[in-house]
Amino acid sequence: MSDIQNVQDWLDEAETGMVDVVVEDTTDLSSLALAADRVSLANAELHRFAGKAREDGRSWTEIGNAVGTTRQAAQQRFGHSLSA
Repeated sequence: MSDIQNVQDWLDEAETGMVDVVVEDTTDLSSLALAADRVSLANAELHRFAGKAREDGRSWTEIGNAVGTTRQAAQQRFGHSLSA
């Protein structure tokens, strides 16, 4: 049987409802990807604002307090990107 005939047979079956079409719901994966993009953007903003705060003379203690962490954790998290 030719490829054209196979396609025609498939189309005929589709018209009569004999072909099962499975549509996968990917809403969960789309939502996950969107959330990951938001986290990435938020992280970039945190680094940018931490750099601005340091430029404005803020201490690591103040920055840590602003993001709910210790001075040491803030410096470890944001310090490397500021020296790059």
